[in-house]
Amino acid sequence: MEAVFVYGAKYQFVLTTGGPVLKDMGVEEPSSLVAGLWFLHCKGVSSRSEPCDYTALRKPVTTLNIYAFLQLMEAPLVTEATVEPSQVRTVHGHLHTPLLFLFTQRETLTLDRSTAHSLAQRLRGQV
Repeated sequence: MEAVFVYGAKYQFVLTTGGPVLKDMGVEEPSSLVAGLWFLHCKGVSSRSEPCDYTALRKPVTTLNIYAFLQLMEAPLVTEATVEPSQVRTVHGHLHTPLLFLFTQRETLTLDRSTAHSLAQRLRGQV
């Protein structure tokens, strides 16, 4: 509940005890879930009938993990850089999350950018 107090003006929080909401979030057996947190990415959705992408917190639901999770949800999914890897600075470097570097060639830049976004979406919320 501390997260709701701190982030309540920025995010809308929904509390649920089960049912179809959790099934839509991929929880097979809602009664087995002790606690969970999902971040819904709805900014790019144009109508209410479209589903929002979501990211599940894949760590224990603690105040510190919620804080780090919400900070990372605000970070860009992929950052492009043209400097040495040791010089890359990220928005939320203080959270000490691992950085994954994908190196590309000019000829494959579009495909590599798409791969980076796809990989980042699958890994988001795991660390």
